[in-house]
Amino acid sequence: MPYVIISTQIRLESGPTFVGDEWSEPKLMEYLGATRMKALGNNLMKALGNNFTEWRSEDCARVVLNKLERKGYRVVSMTGVGQTCIWTLNKPEENTNTTLNTNSNNSCICPICESDVTVDGIACNSCDHWFHFNCANILPSAVDNIYKETGFHCAQCNEQLLFDNIDIHETTPKHVHVDKNTPNCPTQEHDRDLDTHETTPKHVDNNMPICPAQEHDRELENLRQSNIRASQNPDTEILIQNISSEPDTMPTISQDNNTTGITLKPANTVTPNTNVQNKKNIRKNQSKIEERNISNSQRARILSLENEILQLKRVIETIQNTSTGTNNNIEAPNTIH
Repeated sequence: MPYVIISTQIRLESGPTFVGDEWSEPKLMEYLGATRMKALGNNLMKALGNNFTEWRSEDCARVVLNKLERKGYRVVSMTGVGQTCIWTLNKPEENTNTTLNTNSNNSCICPICESDVTVDGIACNSCDHWFHFNCANILPSAVDNIYKETGFHCAQCNEQLLFDNIDIHETTPKHVHVDKNTPNCPTQEHDRDLDTHETTPKHVDNNMPICPAQEHDRELENLRQSNIRASQNPDTEILIQNISSEPDTMPTISQDNNTTGITLKPANTVTPNTNVQNKKNIRKNQSKIEERNISNSQRARILSLENEILQLKRVIETIQNTSTGTNNNIEAPNTIH
């Protein structure tokens, strides 16, 4: 009877799962990629017995599979469904009478060399592709450390994860309440356009006689112009604030049948700091956007450096393993003599 190993990164939501010859509850099989020895059937565990001393509780199903292959167990078929990978193995004595099943439905093709991955291969944790150890520049002895750290991700998925992490740190769009006091809101932009239109200098003929109403309009126009100039010169801002704090009154002539008198009528209140405040808000928004762009580029750089460090770690481990194997081969003849 063939033995089955299942490895996956998918969370099982409901229903029991059949592994080997036993039924397991979803709580025990919550993450099959991390369930370690629970991914093996009871019959396989009994067949191994105490001979399988290399097994450790932190090994995932892929690592267990590699050790079983070194013991003589061979893969009959390998099926990938989504992110779930299922291996079917035969016992060592059955390998002589059983050939490897190379059916296209059960085979995995390495996208680099475009050939089937039967035994010496590693699966990407992000996609459904399988890669030969040679094509992925990984030694079989380094597989344990790779799965312990972050798992294996192919070059394409590794690059995609980099950009996904940047997008995660971005703030998600939310419902924005339109407030006139909020800088750069559509209503304030409309009011600002109207204010700019009103503060546009108008041609005034000095030779025309000036009536009180025209004189009143001219003084208001001069006050607006002085506000614009004050916004460009911060030294005069305090002076204008003091002037604007006083009640602005203009004389108006009221005509009556019996008496003619002069009454004081409050003029329209002018806020000289509106343009200054708007410019400050614009500068703040621009600085926030620049800081956000800088932080995004820094995050991308940090993630890129982390990936480079991880790759360098793997290269160093590969070199160390190779040098260790070479030293063992050199010391072996010396011990014989």
